[in-house]
Amino acid sequence: YHMMALGMCAWLCHDYKIISNREAGKGRCDIVLKARKENQISYILEFKYAKDSNTDLNELAKRAVEQIKDRKYDIELRGNVIYIGLAHYQKEVEIEWQEK
Repeated sequence: YHMMALGMCAWLCHDYKIISNREAGKGRCDIVLKARKENQISYILEFKYAKDSNTDLNELAKRAVEQIKDRKYDIELRGNVIYIGLAHYQKEVEIEWQEK
């Protein structure tokens, strides 16, 4: 999913600096879309995968957002930022997001 999402973000390169698996804060975030203009919103995406179908994907997506905040992946970003947690198991996906 990471590479697929990264590929889908590639067309945004004129408006965003696309950063993948770069060290930020206290760890490595999956994807950052850093706005090139100050008035644009930046995005941080964190992916989680479930190992079995019994996993609560909603909870896993919430944990992904908490990881973004706890590990301070937004430390280099200014302005408005949206944290996005994506949890998946096979073809099932749940998304949680929060504004900074």
